[in-house]
Amino acid sequence: MIGLDALVKEWAALLRLQDWDIEARYVHAKEMAAPEGHDQTEVSAQVSSDTNFKYARIRVLHRDELAEDLAPVMYDVEHVVVHELLHLRFPDTEDEVAINQTASALLTLKRRK
Repeated sequence: MIGLDALVKEWAALLRLQDWDIEARYVHAKEMAAPEGHDQTEVSAQVSSDTNFKYARIRVLHRDELAEDLAPVMYDVEHVVVHELLHLRFPDTEDEVAINQTASALLTLKRRK
């Protein structure tokens, strides 16, 4: 699996979040909280944070536990990490479409090199 710590370190610096203590780890579906009406296997990652202490924990679902129909679409680990970090950078933004589009744009720019 891709090293989450390395991805978090790289993107936290790019998003100017390097003063945060961010922990990331792969988890099993039973450790994920699913939104109402969804199964835990439909959520690829979650972030919980304390903005006062600048602490965050990112949980990324193991790929083999993600719902089969979602796996190809939702499991670019780097995109998942960037998406969750953008929630820290813009804590008042609940617009998942905007967060996803921003993460995709940032990754497109990075990967052009």
